[in-house]
Amino acid sequence: MNQLAVILSCVRDNLSTFGLSIDVLGVAMLFIWPPPAEPIFKSGADIIVFSREEDMEENRKLWRSQLSKARVALGTVFVGFVLQLAGQLWPPN
Repeated sequence: MNQLAVILSCVRDNLSTFGLSIDVLGVAMLFIWPPPAEPIFKSGADIIVFSREEDMEENRKLWRSQLSKARVALGTVFVGFVLQLAGQLWPPN
């Protein structure tokens, strides 16, 4: 039982640091893969009114790709935040 207490104490002490590291990773991912830009709409249309169907399909794929990567990055930031919060709220021995 004493070994478990030591392990939990070590986890509690390093949880905030680990959460901060995950946050930094998520922010770096957002820098590399930002959310979709406004000129490309969900339908695939862009600011140019006379878009060809092939261009719209390409834009749809690009929009979906950017959105999914940005969601993963935002999820990583959220997980890091939750770990930091848990590390701060975990009661001391």
